[in-house]
Amino acid sequence: GAIAEAGTPGLEAARSLNVSLQHRGLDTTPPINWPVLPDQISGGASPSPTVPAGLTVGQRGSDSGCEDFEKLLLDAGARSQNASKPWVENHLQWICWKLAAKEAQHTKLKGKLRDADVVLDELKMRYEREVNRGQSSWLKRLLEQDVPASHAMVLRIAVGMKLRVCGSELQGQQQEALVAAKSTTLTLIANGVKRATLSSKLGQQRQRSVHLPLTAIDPAGGMVPQTDVVIQRKGPVLIWARAPDGSSYTTTQKGHAQALGRQEAHACQVSETVAAELQGEEAARCRRALTPLGKRKAAAGEELYAQALLSEGNGAGLGRLTDQQQHQLESFKEKRKAEMEAQQQKMLSQRLGAGGQAAGSPVMRLLVAPVIHKDVHPEKIIHAPWSVIRIWRPTDDIMHLSEGDVYSVSGLIPVERSGRGRTPLELSSGRTTCWERQQPTPASCLRWAFQPRVWLQLEQVLQQMPGSYIDCFGMAIGATAIQHPEHHTAQQFVFLVDQSVQRLNLQSKPKNDWMLGIRLTKSGDIMGFLELPNQSTAFCWFKSLRLSHFDMQNCICNLEVDSLTTGGVYKAPPRDQHLTDQKMQDLLAWSQAEEVLMQKLQGRVSSLI
Repeated sequence: GAIAEAGTPGLEAARSLNVSLQHRGLDTTPPINWPVLPDQISGGASPSPTVPAGLTVGQRGSDSGCEDFEKLLLDAGARSQNASKPWVENHLQWICWKLAAKEAQHTKLKGKLRDADVVLDELKMRYEREVNRGQSSWLKRLLEQDVPASHAMVLRIAVGMKLRVCGSELQGQQQEALVAAKSTTLTLIANGVKRATLSSKLGQQRQRSVHLPLTAIDPAGGMVPQTDVVIQRKGPVLIWARAPDGSSYTTTQKGHAQALGRQEAHACQVSETVAAELQGEEAARCRRALTPLGKRKAAAGEELYAQALLSEGNGAGLGRLTDQQQHQLESFKEKRKAEMEAQQQKMLSQRLGAGGQAAGSPVMRLLVAPVIHKDVHPEKIIHAPWSVIRIWRPTDDIMHLSEGDVYSVSGLIPVERSGRGRTPLELSSGRTTCWERQQPTPASCLRWAFQPRVWLQLEQVLQQMPGSYIDCFGMAIGATAIQHPEHHTAQQFVFLVDQSVQRLNLQSKPKNDWMLGIRLTKSGDIMGFLELPNQSTAFCWFKSLRLSHFDMQNCICNLEVDSLTTGGVYKAPPRDQHLTDQKMQDLLAWSQAEEVLMQKLQGRVSSLI
């Protein structure tokens, strides 16, 4: 609770020794009242609340207490509101502890620093720096809430240990430092704490953040001040939306636009139905108002309004009206118009729901790897190397991020995940997230360097590890019907083959021919080509499919669509230098030449479906 020592001795003799206690580990800790020397600690003596015996001021020859030093400081010109008794007691604690520790550290200084004149000089120096010059310690300004607690700073938590912290939160009321130290709490976040070197200077730091490797991030440790990443894969921009029932879902931009179009068409249809119902009810009410019983209960202008409304259908008019009748008619029209609009809104809310569908928020995901030297021991790596960064409402600068570039990212927020298993770390961008491109690091020095995209054939997919991201292309020989296992979710299985299936049959002679089984989820651009009529085969390409597992019994490589996945049917090759029109034409020519094999595979897919 005491204010941290600034660490600058006031004596020229102490300065000449070039001794800094903050760089050394002592056997003593800062006391609550007065310093305890090492021999006193070993003897079990308790600290005295007064200045140790032998400290004299000038020729007084008597022991000096806190009141004496307070009076001497006031006599020297200090103001009482600044040099209060708590202020003097606090600084005397640290001054005496520092001097006693130096005497215990250096035997040549024993008895030379434990003098009241030295203590008084130190006290005057502290008053001059803190009050007259305004050079108070960082911890004092922090307790008085003059500086943000989120700034990067180095604090001494224990003797011989310094921590570099960032993004902390101060909990307590704004008051004087010595009073606030008794009730104020500094909350540290796990991702914002890093051990500092013993030579680090205490207090505020020029570098405004704490750098944390991607593999050392704690999912429950709060915001990440700064980390370095290598962008491995860049996903498409998707739309996160919320349904009228409150559930959320993610879809493509095309799928979201189609959903909004369907909702608008449904809303227009409901609105027309409600308007027709209200018009019919209003006509019936007007007929009742023109009956003898209705005329006796009609308000001013109601009969004229009923005649005018009913006369619109048969072409008859009201004839000439007096000014009074015209005023009554217009007043009643305005009244009924407001009542009918309110009733229409109420009916629309009941039939369409109060929530409706949100406009949706664009979101993009990046697959990144940490920037770690290849010689780092694997035991120091906490998480799996692959991590996902979720970017909300990507700007134009974010859209220009390229695969293979190295970036220093600050302000990422970990997303906590529940469930068993070792899942990839997921981070989310916030309002303060900043991306800064770094100089490219040689791939030979990185443990997980950038892996360029490679279009794999079926035989190459079999050599990959489950969980890997695959770029593949092939002929679609069959697909299941679209299923809807959950609300706003569509599911379909597609089966692909390519030229390598013949080589696999010659090498391993499996029971069945190998195929790629792809599980598509979330309706949108990727699933549109599967609904084309009268199309038994189609050329398909996919980027960033996630390899799930191998079905050895049915000889199927199971892949799943991820939020990073893009794909389509063969109309034009994707913008990738490795997948050209020639490769597509070769695959198409092979499928036409192997008509018997294709029919056999299609029959097998039909039996599986």
